[in-house]
Amino acid sequence: MSTSYQNNSSLDPCVYSLHQMQTSAGIIRGYFDLFCAEGNKEDEAILKKEIEHLNELLGQVLQLKISDTTGKTLEKKEVEITPFLERVFELFSKTNDVDRFSFLLGSVPQELTISTDIFLLEECLRILLQNAVKHSPSHAAISLVVDVQDSDLIIAIRNEGVGITAEFKEKVFEPLFQIKRNHNNSGLGLTLAKKFVELQNHLLELESDGENYVTFFLKIPLNS
Repeated sequence: MSTSYQNNSSLDPCVYSLHQMQTSAGIIRGYFDLFCAEGNKEDEAILKKEIEHLNELLGQVLQLKISDTTGKTLEKKEVEITPFLERVFELFSKTNDVDRFSFLLGSVPQELTISTDIFLLEECLRILLQNAVKHSPSHAAISLVVDVQDSDLIIAIRNEGVGITAEFKEKVFEPLFQIKRNHNNSGLGLTLAKKFVELQNHLLELESDGENYVTFFLKIPLNS
């Protein structure tokens, strides 16, 4: 049975994440000293993992602070959505286990364009894809499905092998919330994804059967 874990909601997310960074920095320093002395391959793997975690935290805290304190001026441009998504998907899947990933294009005209802040959209997609990788079994399939429904562009990111129960569907977007305590998870990724979506007046929804799959739907009005 999974257990829920949530830090004090009154704690500044940046303060909490900076504490995690300090912990990771200490671990990196310790393993770096060991690695230099012994050249241990296991230490090398741990060192690489902690460096990646620290870099992720730094990026998330920076973006969270920007969106909370200084605001974000949208820089919208007309983007051909199909080649844009193909590029994001290809770059991400190549840095992971590419065999797990699939890109499915529904009834989306090849020339369809949307007006969007490219940086915010790409960051949101990367967060959702990374979330799927982190929270599903290593063999589970991950898909990015693009379609048009009524007057909305729908971008769905789905991972198999794990679900989110109804009681946690809204909580996962709260800062620092974690369904399971995990040192390698900041609890900020989905908070940032939702912020990036809401800044553009788009919609981010979650669907899950609680056990077998999780799908995040990014809905972008085509008339916006």
